[in-house]
Amino acid sequence: MESSRGNTDIEEAEFLILNGKFKGVRVQAKNYLWDDPAYNTILEKGDKAALRIDYDPDGEMEGVRIKGYSRGSELKLFLAFFALLLFAVIGRRAAAVLAAMAFNIFLFVGAFVPVLKNGFNPVAAVFLFSLLSAGTTLLLITGATKKTAAAAAGTAGSIVLASLMAFVFLKAAHISGFYFDGARRIMAMSRAGNIAEIDFFLMASAAIMLAALGMAVDVSVGVASFVNELHAERSDMSVIQLCLRGISVGGDMLATMINSLIFVFAGASLALVLNARVCGVPFLRFINYEAVSGIILQSLLASFVLILTIPATSLTAAYLFAGHKKGRTP
Repeated sequence: MESSRGNTDIEEAEFLILNGKFKGVRVQAKNYLWDDPAYNTILEKGDKAALRIDYDPDGEMEGVRIKGYSRGSELKLFLAFFALLLFAVIGRRAAAVLAAMAFNIFLFVGAFVPVLKNGFNPVAAVFLFSLLSAGTTLLLITGATKKTAAAAAGTAGSIVLASLMAFVFLKAAHISGFYFDGARRIMAMSRAGNIAEIDFFLMASAAIMLAALGMAVDVSVGVASFVNELHAERSDMSVIQLCLRGISVGGDMLATMINSLIFVFAGASLALVLNARVCGVPFLRFINYEAVSGIILQSLLASFVLILTIPATSLTAAYLFAGHKKGRTP
Protein backbone atom coordinates (compact mmCIF):
# COMPACT_ATOMS: atom_id res chain seq x y z
CA MET A 1 0.00 0.00 0.00
CA GLU A 2 1.23 3.48 -0.87
CA SER A 3 -0.35 6.39 0.93
CA SER A 4 0.07 10.14 1.09
CA ARG A 5 -1.72 12.40 3.56
CA GLY A 6 -3.90 14.94 1.80
CA ASN A 7 -4.80 16.82 5.01
CA THR A 8 -5.40 16.07 8.67
CA ASP A 9 -8.82 14.55 7.97
CA ILE A 10 -8.42 12.50 4.80
CA GLU A 11 -5.74 10.15 3.49
CA GLU A 12 -5.40 9.17 -0.14
CA ALA A 13 -4.40 5.50 -0.16
CA GLU A 14 -3.51 3.07 -2.93
CA PHE A 15 -4.20 -0.64 -2.54
CA LEU A 16 -3.37 -3.80 -4.46
CA ILE A 17 -6.40 -6.10 -4.36
CA LEU A 18 -5.28 -9.58 -3.22
CA ASN A 19 -8.39 -11.68 -3.88
CA GLY A 20 -11.76 -11.66 -5.56
CA LYS A 21 -12.90 -10.63 -9.01
CA PHE A 22 -10.42 -7.77 -9.27
CA LYS A 23 -7.39 -9.57 -7.86
CA GLY A 24 -4.14 -7.87 -8.91
CA VAL A 25 -5.78 -4.50 -9.67
CA ARG A 26 -4.50 -1.33 -7.99
CA VAL A 27 -7.19 0.99 -6.67
CA GLN A 28 -7.40 4.34 -4.91
CA ALA A 29 -9.47 4.93 -1.77
CA LYS A 30 -9.98 7.73 0.72
CA ASN A 31 -9.28 6.99 4.37
CA TYR A 32 -11.40 9.32 6.52
CA LEU A 33 -9.97 10.14 9.96
CA TRP A 34 -12.38 11.36 12.62
CA ASP A 35 -12.07 12.86 16.07
CA ASP A 36 -13.38 9.60 17.55
CA PRO A 37 -10.52 7.04 17.27
CA ALA A 38 -13.03 4.16 17.38
CA TYR A 39 -13.95 4.92 13.76
CA ASN A 40 -10.40 5.38 12.44
CA THR A 41 -8.17 2.96 10.54
CA ILE A 42 -4.58 4.12 10.97
CA LEU A 43 -2.61 2.78 8.00
CA GLU A 44 1.10 2.61 7.26
CA LYS A 45 2.89 1.56 4.10
CA GLY A 46 2.56 -2.22 3.66
CA ASP A 47 -0.54 -2.58 5.85
CA LYS A 48 -3.53 -4.61 4.71
CA ALA A 49 -7.09 -3.31 4.88
CA ALA A 50 -10.55 -4.74 4.26
CA LEU A 51 -12.12 -2.99 1.27
CA ARG A 52 -15.70 -2.69 0.12
CA ILE A 53 -16.07 -2.56 -3.66
CA ASP A 54 -19.22 -0.99 -5.09
CA TYR A 55 -20.40 -2.16 -8.50
CA ASP A 56 -22.29 -0.40 -11.26
CA PRO A 57 -25.25 -2.07 -13.06
CA ASP A 58 -22.83 -3.71 -15.51
CA GLY A 59 -20.84 -5.36 -12.72
CA GLU A 60 -17.82 -3.09 -13.10
CA MET A 61 -16.00 -1.41 -10.24
CA GLU A 62 -17.67 1.87 -9.31
CA GLY A 63 -15.95 2.82 -6.05
CA VAL A 64 -13.79 1.50 -3.23
CA ARG A 65 -14.19 2.15 0.49
CA ILE A 66 -11.98 1.21 3.43
CA LYS A 67 -13.91 -0.87 5.99
CA GLY A 68 -11.17 -1.47 8.57
CA TYR A 69 -8.07 -3.56 9.14
CA SER A 70 -7.58 -6.90 7.43
CA ARG A 71 -7.19 -9.50 10.19
CA GLY A 72 -7.56 -12.71 8.20
CA SER A 73 -3.86 -13.65 8.23
CA GLU A 74 -3.56 -13.14 11.99
CA LEU A 75 -6.68 -15.17 12.68
CA LYS A 76 -5.38 -18.04 10.53
CA LEU A 77 -2.06 -17.93 12.39
CA PHE A 78 -3.77 -18.02 15.81
CA LEU A 79 -6.01 -20.86 14.67
CA ALA A 80 -2.99 -22.87 13.50
CA PHE A 81 -1.23 -22.25 16.82
CA PHE A 82 -4.38 -23.32 18.69
CA ALA A 83 -4.58 -26.56 16.68
CA LEU A 84 -0.90 -27.37 17.25
CA LEU A 85 -1.21 -26.73 20.99
CA LEU A 86 -4.33 -28.87 21.15
CA PHE A 87 -2.58 -31.79 19.41
CA ALA A 88 0.42 -31.41 21.72
CA VAL A 89 -1.77 -31.68 24.83
CA ILE A 90 -4.43 -34.28 23.95
CA GLY A 91 -2.89 -36.06 20.96
CA ARG A 92 -5.00 -37.61 18.21
CA ARG A 93 -8.23 -36.76 20.02
CA ALA A 94 -7.63 -33.19 18.89
CA ALA A 95 -8.78 -34.18 15.39
CA ALA A 96 -12.23 -35.11 16.75
CA VAL A 97 -12.37 -31.86 18.76
CA LEU A 98 -11.51 -29.75 15.71
CA ALA A 99 -14.02 -31.67 13.60
CA ALA A 100 -16.74 -30.98 16.20
CA MET A 101 -15.80 -27.28 16.26
CA ALA A 102 -15.95 -27.07 12.47
CA PHE A 103 -19.34 -28.81 12.39
CA ASN A 104 -20.79 -26.50 15.06
CA ILE A 105 -19.55 -23.38 13.27
CA PHE A 106 -20.99 -24.61 9.99
CA LEU A 107 -24.28 -25.52 11.66
CA PHE A 108 -24.53 -22.14 13.39
CA VAL A 109 -23.63 -20.00 10.37
CA GLY A 110 -25.08 -22.18 7.62
CA ALA A 111 -28.33 -23.30 9.23
CA PHE A 112 -29.17 -21.65 12.54
CA VAL A 113 -28.70 -18.00 11.50
CA PRO A 114 -30.50 -18.40 8.13
CA VAL A 115 -33.60 -19.95 9.73
CA LEU A 116 -33.74 -17.09 12.25
CA LYS A 117 -33.49 -14.63 9.36
CA ASN A 118 -36.48 -16.33 7.73
CA GLY A 119 -38.61 -15.90 10.86
CA PHE A 120 -38.36 -19.38 12.41
CA ASN A 121 -39.15 -19.53 16.14
CA PRO A 122 -35.81 -18.76 17.91
CA VAL A 123 -36.46 -21.12 20.85
CA ALA A 124 -37.38 -24.01 18.56
CA ALA A 125 -34.35 -23.22 16.38
CA VAL A 126 -32.00 -23.24 19.38
CA PHE A 127 -33.49 -26.49 20.65
CA LEU A 128 -32.95 -28.21 17.29
CA PHE A 129 -29.49 -26.68 17.05
CA SER A 130 -28.70 -27.92 20.57
CA LEU A 131 -29.77 -31.47 19.74
CA LEU A 132 -27.73 -31.60 16.54
CA SER A 133 -24.72 -29.82 18.03
CA ALA A 134 -24.56 -31.73 21.29
CA GLY A 135 -25.30 -35.08 19.64
CA THR A 136 -22.67 -34.68 16.94
CA THR A 137 -20.08 -33.30 19.36
CA LEU A 138 -20.56 -36.20 21.76
CA LEU A 139 -20.46 -38.80 18.99
CA LEU A 140 -17.23 -37.37 17.56
CA ILE A 141 -15.50 -37.09 20.92
CA THR A 142 -16.80 -40.03 22.97
CA GLY A 143 -18.22 -42.36 20.28
CA ALA A 144 -21.51 -44.26 20.17
CA THR A 145 -21.51 -45.49 23.79
CA LYS A 146 -23.81 -45.54 26.79
CA LYS A 147 -21.77 -42.65 28.16
CA THR A 148 -22.66 -40.60 25.08
CA ALA A 149 -26.35 -41.48 25.40
CA ALA A 150 -26.38 -40.47 29.07
CA ALA A 151 -24.62 -37.17 28.38
CA ALA A 152 -26.95 -36.39 25.46
CA ALA A 153 -30.07 -37.17 27.50
CA GLY A 154 -28.86 -35.07 30.43
CA THR A 155 -28.04 -32.11 28.18
CA ALA A 156 -31.33 -32.28 26.27
CA GLY A 157 -33.41 -32.61 29.43
CA SER A 158 -31.75 -29.67 31.15
CA ILE A 159 -32.08 -27.47 28.05
CA VAL A 160 -35.82 -28.21 27.82
CA LEU A 161 -36.47 -27.44 31.49
CA ALA A 162 -34.31 -24.32 31.47
CA SER A 163 -36.03 -23.00 28.33
CA LEU A 164 -39.39 -23.26 30.10
CA MET A 165 -37.96 -21.43 33.12
CA ALA A 166 -36.46 -18.76 30.85
CA PHE A 167 -39.85 -18.15 29.22
CA VAL A 168 -41.56 -17.71 32.60
CA PHE A 169 -38.84 -15.57 34.22
CA LEU A 170 -38.28 -13.26 31.25
CA LYS A 171 -42.04 -12.77 30.87
CA ALA A 172 -42.43 -11.96 34.56
CA ALA A 173 -39.56 -9.46 34.43
CA HIS A 174 -40.98 -7.76 31.29
CA ILE A 175 -37.82 -8.41 29.27
CA SER A 176 -38.49 -7.48 25.65
CA GLY A 177 -35.11 -8.51 24.22
CA PHE A 178 -34.42 -5.17 22.56
CA TYR A 179 -31.29 -4.70 24.69
CA PHE A 180 -29.33 -6.95 22.31
CA ASP A 181 -26.69 -5.27 20.17
CA GLY A 182 -28.14 -4.54 16.76
CA ALA A 183 -31.73 -5.25 17.81
CA ARG A 184 -33.01 -1.87 16.62
CA ARG A 185 -31.27 -2.27 13.28
CA ILE A 186 -32.69 -5.76 12.81
CA MET A 187 -36.17 -4.44 13.61
CA ALA A 188 -35.74 -1.68 11.01
CA MET A 189 -34.59 -4.23 8.43
CA SER A 190 -37.61 -6.43 9.14
CA ARG A 191 -39.94 -3.45 8.67
CA ALA A 192 -38.23 -2.71 5.36
CA GLY A 193 -38.87 -6.28 4.27
CA ASN A 194 -35.21 -7.32 4.10
CA ILE A 195 -35.67 -10.07 6.70
CA ALA A 196 -38.63 -11.71 8.41
CA GLU A 197 -40.01 -10.21 11.62
CA ILE A 198 -38.19 -11.54 14.69
CA ASP A 199 -39.62 -11.94 18.19
CA PHE A 200 -36.88 -10.49 20.41
CA PHE A 201 -38.42 -11.90 23.58
CA LEU A 202 -38.01 -15.39 22.18
CA MET A 203 -34.58 -14.37 20.95
CA ALA A 204 -33.59 -13.53 24.54
CA SER A 205 -34.79 -16.95 25.69
CA ALA A 206 -32.88 -18.64 22.88
CA ALA A 207 -29.70 -16.72 23.71
CA ILE A 208 -29.75 -18.10 27.24
CA MET A 209 -30.06 -21.67 26.02
CA LEU A 210 -27.30 -21.15 23.49
CA ALA A 211 -24.93 -19.60 26.04
CA ALA A 212 -25.30 -22.55 28.41
CA LEU A 213 -25.14 -25.32 25.80
CA GLY A 214 -21.37 -25.70 25.71
CA MET A 215 -20.96 -25.89 29.48
CA ALA A 216 -23.92 -28.26 29.78
CA VAL A 217 -22.19 -30.66 27.38
CA ASP A 218 -18.96 -30.38 29.40
CA VAL A 219 -20.71 -31.14 32.68
CA SER A 220 -22.75 -34.01 31.26
CA VAL A 221 -19.69 -35.70 29.75
CA GLY A 222 -17.76 -35.33 33.01
CA VAL A 223 -20.57 -36.80 35.11
CA ALA A 224 -21.31 -39.63 32.65
CA SER A 225 -17.60 -40.52 32.46
CA PHE A 226 -17.33 -40.66 36.25
CA VAL A 227 -20.41 -42.88 36.60
CA ASN A 228 -19.07 -45.14 33.83
CA GLU A 229 -15.67 -45.56 35.52
CA LEU A 230 -17.21 -46.01 38.95
CA HIS A 231 -19.51 -48.74 37.64
CA ALA A 232 -16.55 -50.46 35.97
CA GLU A 233 -14.75 -50.60 39.35
CA ARG A 234 -17.81 -51.21 41.54
CA SER A 235 -20.28 -53.19 39.48
CA ASP A 236 -22.20 -54.09 42.64
CA MET A 237 -23.43 -50.52 43.16
CA SER A 238 -27.12 -49.86 42.59
CA VAL A 239 -28.69 -47.22 40.38
CA ILE A 240 -29.40 -44.97 43.35
CA GLN A 241 -25.86 -45.29 44.69
CA LEU A 242 -24.32 -44.51 41.30
CA CYS A 243 -26.69 -41.59 40.80
CA LEU A 244 -25.86 -40.03 44.18
CA ARG A 245 -22.11 -40.40 43.60
CA GLY A 246 -22.50 -38.79 40.17
CA ILE A 247 -24.40 -35.85 41.67
CA SER A 248 -21.71 -35.48 44.33
CA VAL A 249 -18.90 -35.24 41.78
CA GLY A 250 -21.01 -33.03 39.53
CA GLY A 251 -21.46 -30.64 42.44
CA ASP A 252 -17.71 -30.02 42.59
CA MET A 253 -17.66 -29.25 38.87
CA LEU A 254 -20.72 -27.03 39.23
CA ALA A 255 -19.18 -24.87 41.94
CA THR A 256 -16.42 -23.63 39.64
CA MET A 257 -18.29 -23.62 36.34
CA ILE A 258 -21.11 -21.40 37.62
CA ASN A 259 -18.54 -18.83 38.72
CA SER A 260 -16.91 -19.08 35.29
CA LEU A 261 -20.27 -18.48 33.64
CA ILE A 262 -20.93 -15.42 35.82
CA PHE A 263 -17.56 -13.97 34.85
CA VAL A 264 -18.30 -14.55 31.15
CA PHE A 265 -21.44 -12.46 31.38
CA ALA A 266 -19.71 -9.91 33.63
CA GLY A 267 -17.00 -9.48 31.02
CA ALA A 268 -19.59 -8.97 28.31
CA SER A 269 -21.26 -6.19 30.35
CA LEU A 270 -18.06 -4.56 31.64
CA ALA A 271 -18.46 -1.41 29.54
CA LEU A 272 -22.06 -1.02 30.71
CA VAL A 273 -21.07 -1.34 34.38
CA LEU A 274 -18.19 1.10 33.98
CA ASN A 275 -20.43 3.61 32.22
CA ALA A 276 -22.98 3.44 35.06
CA ARG A 277 -20.23 3.87 37.63
CA VAL A 278 -18.77 6.91 35.89
CA CYS A 279 -22.21 8.50 35.50
CA GLY A 280 -23.10 7.83 39.15
CA VAL A 281 -26.22 5.78 38.39
CA PRO A 282 -27.82 4.50 41.64
CA PHE A 283 -27.65 0.74 42.13
CA LEU A 284 -31.41 0.16 42.17
CA ARG A 285 -31.89 2.13 38.98
CA PHE A 286 -28.94 0.33 37.37
CA ILE A 287 -30.26 -3.19 37.96
CA ASN A 288 -33.69 -2.15 36.65
CA TYR A 289 -32.31 -1.25 33.22
CA GLU A 290 -33.53 -3.90 30.79
CA ALA A 291 -30.03 -4.62 29.52
CA VAL A 292 -28.74 -5.20 33.06
CA SER A 293 -31.77 -7.23 34.16
CA GLY A 294 -31.48 -9.28 30.98
CA ILE A 295 -27.82 -10.06 31.63
CA ILE A 296 -28.54 -11.02 35.25
CA LEU A 297 -31.34 -13.35 34.17
CA GLN A 298 -29.14 -14.81 31.45
CA SER A 299 -26.47 -15.62 34.04
CA LEU A 300 -28.94 -17.19 36.46
CA LEU A 301 -30.85 -19.19 33.87
CA ALA A 302 -27.69 -20.43 32.20
CA SER A 303 -26.59 -21.56 35.67
CA PHE A 304 -29.90 -23.40 36.05
CA VAL A 305 -29.01 -25.37 32.92
CA LEU A 306 -25.82 -26.56 34.59
CA ILE A 307 -27.62 -27.36 37.85
CA LEU A 308 -30.28 -29.40 36.08
CA THR A 309 -27.77 -31.20 33.86
CA ILE A 310 -26.05 -32.93 36.79
CA PRO A 311 -28.97 -34.94 38.26
CA ALA A 312 -30.42 -35.60 34.80
CA THR A 313 -27.13 -37.02 33.52
CA SER A 314 -26.36 -38.89 36.76
CA LEU A 315 -29.73 -40.64 36.81
CA THR A 316 -29.63 -41.51 33.11
CA ALA A 317 -26.05 -42.81 33.30
CA ALA A 318 -26.73 -44.82 36.45
CA TYR A 319 -29.77 -46.46 34.88
CA LEU A 320 -27.98 -47.24 31.62
CA PHE A 321 -24.99 -48.82 33.39
CA ALA A 322 -26.69 -50.61 36.30
CA GLY A 323 -30.45 -50.47 35.82
CA HIS A 324 -30.60 -53.44 33.47
CA LYS A 325 -29.27 -55.86 36.07
CA LYS A 326 -31.83 -58.02 37.75
CA GLY A 327 -32.04 -57.67 41.45
CA ARG A 328 -30.71 -54.12 41.46
CA THR A 329 -32.62 -51.17 42.84
CA PRO A 330 -34.26 -49.53 39.83
